[in-house]
Amino acid sequence: MKVILHTCRKLAFVLLLNLICFVSYSQSPFACQDGVSYIVKTSGSVSTLYQVTLVPNYSETVVGVVRTSANAGIAVDAIGYNVKDNFIYGFEPGTTNIVRIGASGISERLPVVSGLPASSAARQFTAGDVDANGNLFLYAAAATSMYRVNLSTQPFTAVALNGAAANLTDMSVNDAGTQVYGYSAGNGVLVLRDISSNTYTQTTTASNVGLTVQNTFYDKYGRLFAQRTTGEIFMVAPANLANTDGMVKLSGNNPPANSDGAHCRNASVYDESAQPSFDCNEGKAYFITHGSNGECSEFNTNTNLATIDTENFSRTDLTNITNGIQSGLINGIGFNPLDGYIWGYRFGTGHLARIGSDGSVQYFGISGIPWLCGGVEQTSIGAGDITADGIYYGFQGNKATGEKTLFKIDLNPASATYLQIVGTFSINALSGISISDIAFNPVDKNFYGVGGGKVYRINSNSGAVTDLGGNLSNANSIAAFCDPEGNFYFQASGSPLYKIARVHSATATMTPTVASSTAVIAAGNGDAARCPLTFFAGIKLSGNVWNDLNQDRIKSGGEVNTVTNDPSQTLTVYLINDAGVIVGKADVLDDGSWQMPSIPEGSYTLTLSNDATHAVSSPAAAIVEQLPDYWVHTGINFGTAGPAGSWSGPVTVTTSDSDKSNLNFGIRDNAAVITGTVFIDANGNGNIDPAESGSNIGSSDLTIYLVDNNGIVVDKASVDPATGAYSLTGSQGSSYTVVLSNNSNIAIGDDAPSASLPSGATMPYVNTRESYGSGNGSGAGLDPVGTPGVIAVTLTATTVTGVNFGVNSIPVANDVNNPGLANSDFSSTPPAQFPQVANYVSIPYQGLLPMNGEDREDGDLQDENNTVTFTTVNSNTLLYYNNGSSVIPVTAGTVIGDFDPEKLVIYGAVGSGDVSNPLGFTFTLVDAAGAESTPAVYTLSSSGSLPVKLLRFSAKSEAKVAVISWASSEEMNSERFDIERSIDARNWATIGSVAANGESNGVISYQFIDQRPAGGENLYRLKMVDIDGTFAFSKISSVRFEPNLYTSFFPNPASDILKVKWEDVNLNDVSKVQLFAQSGTLAYAANKLEQGQINVKHVPSGTYTLVITLKNGASQNAKIVIVH
Repeated sequence: MKVILHTCRKLAFVLLLNLICFVSYSQSPFACQDGVSYIVKTSGSVSTLYQVTLVPNYSETVVGVVRTSANAGIAVDAIGYNVKDNFIYGFEPGTTNIVRIGASGISERLPVVSGLPASSAARQFTAGDVDANGNLFLYAAAATSMYRVNLSTQPFTAVALNGAAANLTDMSVNDAGTQVYGYSAGNGVLVLRDISSNTYTQTTTASNVGLTVQNTFYDKYGRLFAQRTTGEIFMVAPANLANTDGMVKLSGNNPPANSDGAHCRNASVYDESAQPSFDCNEGKAYFITHGSNGECSEFNTNTNLATIDTENFSRTDLTNITNGIQSGLINGIGFNPLDGYIWGYRFGTGHLARIGSDGSVQYFGISGIPWLCGGVEQTSIGAGDITADGIYYGFQGNKATGEKTLFKIDLNPASATYLQIVGTFSINALSGISISDIAFNPVDKNFYGVGGGKVYRINSNSGAVTDLGGNLSNANSIAAFCDPEGNFYFQASGSPLYKIARVHSATATMTPTVASSTAVIAAGNGDAARCPLTFFAGIKLSGNVWNDLNQDRIKSGGEVNTVTNDPSQTLTVYLINDAGVIVGKADVLDDGSWQMPSIPEGSYTLTLSNDATHAVSSPAAAIVEQLPDYWVHTGINFGTAGPAGSWSGPVTVTTSDSDKSNLNFGIRDNAAVITGTVFIDANGNGNIDPAESGSNIGSSDLTIYLVDNNGIVVDKASVDPATGAYSLTGSQGSSYTVVLSNNSNIAIGDDAPSASLPSGATMPYVNTRESYGSGNGSGAGLDPVGTPGVIAVTLTATTVTGVNFGVNSIPVANDVNNPGLANSDFSSTPPAQFPQVANYVSIPYQGLLPMNGEDREDGDLQDENNTVTFTTVNSNTLLYYNNGSSVIPVTAGTVIGDFDPEKLVIYGAVGSGDVSNPLGFTFTLVDAAGAESTPAVYTLSSSGSLPVKLLRFSAKSEAKVAVISWASSEEMNSERFDIERSIDARNWATIGSVAANGESNGVISYQFIDQRPAGGENLYRLKMVDIDGTFAFSKISSVRFEPNLYTSFFPNPASDILKVKWEDVNLNDVSKVQLFAQSGTLAYAANKLEQGQINVKHVPSGTYTLVITLKNGASQNAKIVIVH
């Protein structure tokens, strides 16, 4: 037994160890992310997986050895990243195995693909990639076919390689899997192979790359990145450009050894999140400088970035933004307000460069831009700018022909045409004229540039050119920009910065003024950019927020500047243009002052708020115009007193104006307190009576809101659960509404909720009356308007009290049922004064169960003296009520106040009234507050339908028989009358039957004689049976007969047993048997008569009186002699 136990434990240990090993080596997918690529380096028969950063500085981190789940290292080549499942796939050399690699290097050999040739040392798959559809492409050097393997289902397709074979070291595939890009080993030729047409294109030898490209990578922008065996990273963008000039160096050396590369095609090779943007609201212009004059021989010149303060034109150099990278010259820059980056053209390539605020640069290829560098027809973009909607305009010239073209490139990241050319204009009117920079004017949406000593306007919609003239001392400008007012600034190398005011205006003169005598670009060449929304060298606005104690909107003696007495609550002044956009903002300082520099010409509105969360260029409609707690606006004073209580005021700035000061806002600490109570108004009079208490009526959500005239919540308070009290704070002199709501989720500053109360389950709550309270300028006493749950309040005093809300529960009326009534309870002859109705019988309501209900405040509700509303009446039922002056019919909707149960009579239609078709109506009751219940159901039914209108029914004794008599006034479908008898009212026996007339509208009399009534009391009733078997019972009638207990007893005298001979008496009807001596003493007693015998064996000899008593009270005496 010990051996077996030991073996089981060992087996369990082994199983657990295997489970642990399985979990430890399970595969997990990679994360597809920007800035992350992968390579495998192979040494011998083992490959190692690296995570690499390609740009801007190459780095690599070991992920782990590519290994199986058994921890055995394997070699892999021709890898590609599959975006369908985020695993890397490759091929195991010397096998037919496709290998799937997980994020930790754990790999899995997939089932062998049938028919796929095994690689070998002579013919090995050296290049591979996975397209967006999950197809793995495998290529062997110098082969005439490559293979496309579906990684989901694993069928493969051989793809013929017609034409010259290329010995590709690595390759990348476009998303659709229709084009393959790679570099030939030994000659550095870039090969583009179109699979659909089975054609290929190759460039000439790429001197920029050399002869040994090791790895290629393809990203979401269609950019092809190549890595030499010496480690440098080059980019071809777009990848299908067959021109070596599009291939440029990005980063330095780090030899990748014997490797292969892969990248998630849904991510960027650059880490885009690591590039910070510029702030459009800093009030700066940006310049780039370089030594190039646009010749191709200088395209490796470095580019430097500088900022210019738009108030004093001081320059701050940021950085060398290209840092010695091949083709580092950037020109034609513009500020893109949609992403906050500066964009420009990368000279000698088909690339745009995106510059971050840290000086980092990312490059994007744009299909369709010619960039011939060298030869006769050298072309490049030498000038550019970006519109407010994110469209880059690149101004390109052909050096040989002088032709000019304006390219429109979409730089809106949210656009479907992002990074695509969306239009071109031929601008041959400028042929032969050198324009080194163009500037976007946000006022008229056109571009301006200087060339040949003149100013030119280029229409942004059509490309039409207007010669604006001028005789400028500097024939050309190398940098230009406009400010939001449309002022045009430009500079030639080493010259002052010039300004042409409102260059778009019909009255503008092309004679510039000097904006800054210090040259921004001291020497060499460059370009300029500015955010289209940034203010530049305008008017300064300033003012104060002051405590306007007397509310006259004039800053008087003793009234000081203030921010409010709560340092945790700040104030902000916003500047809003005519389009409703925030174009400036300033914090109010601790001394109450504020200022806003550099405001251009225009019309604006200033507004004051303690909501400081809104940025420049965002919609002004989102600003919450409010002050800190307990403060109110008195008005504005922008030189003269503005409207009382105004939140904002217009300000107009023109070019002739000097700075505007004393733009002041008056505010005042002006709190007023409102108090009141929510109370249970049991009698509904709106007053808090001695027996009525305050409460939150069991709801933690019961809330009081203070609402201004715009429907906005300005304060709120929870209702005290014990007392019903609340307190709110408003501003003295202001008018509000106070709203009682069961919704506690509305915040201050939100739209007010509707008045509401808790549901109250079966007894819902309702509002009764509201009280204005004391000190309320809107009224006094009870609110006569009667809007439930809402009270108007005008704060004419610092304290308003007694603003109360009365609430009450709606009562519940209970359903009432009167089942099993006897047909005899109904009569065809109604009570006096009530009408007789053909085919109806009546019953007084007074003897039935009463209408009743319940109320949370009043307790039980009765119908008597209540207000009863009969909401519906059954079709088989009539109701009549004696209101004291007359008997009136009660129909649906009849309301009877001070109800008297004795005055209502209910009528039922003959042939109805049983449980399947009861008589009845619905009714409501009210409580002391006048709240009406929902309708309840009142029903009454007989034990059967009402087949016969019985006028009378009686039974009487005549001699020794019982005579039963009855009469009907109307019969319908009647069959018979069964006569039933009982002596205990529980057990009934049919003693006879009389046929009914069947159909009759007259009085018919009937009689039946009971020849043998029982001794004692006899109970009789009629069972009135219809032809269809339905029946009803009459009332009960009683007849009493003296009982005949026995006919004889023997022996007499008796010694042991006295026997009794019975006639018409049941043994079970005996309740007592007694023998009394002549002296009156009890000699024998029993409570039953066993088998008609009395045992007198132990009774002494003598003469006795025998008394036998029945359960119905009847008794019989006899004289008995006992002898022993």
